[in-house]
Amino acid sequence: FSVAAENILYFKGEGGYTKVVYMTMNGLKEDLICKRLGSLEEEFESSNYIRTHKSYIVNVAAVVSIGKEINLKENISIPIGRAYKNGVNRKYTEFAKEFVYSRSLMQ
Repeated sequence: FSVAAENILYFKGEGGYTKVVYMTMNGLKEDLICKRLGSLEEEFESSNYIRTHKSYIVNVAAVVSIGKEINLKENISIPIGRAYKNGVNRKYTEFAKEFVYSRSLMQ
């Protein structure tokens, strides 16, 4: 299984497996991989991914809006667990600041 990290929208834990949902030139695709969500969380900890729920890890770059749930590109809604709400807001704010800063350097 090989997909560029920036194309992954989210991971969803399904027991000992994880569903990976990602964008291709032909639209959305999903694959099931033989890895637990917790080990993926460790792998992607320092990147633009955040645990939003006990069953979900989301690519922050794919976030369109945050309310009671996270709305991603392609009209996908992901729940936010109460225990993860503060972390989600903090990580998204950090990402947005970095994005705006990097865009200002380009001009």
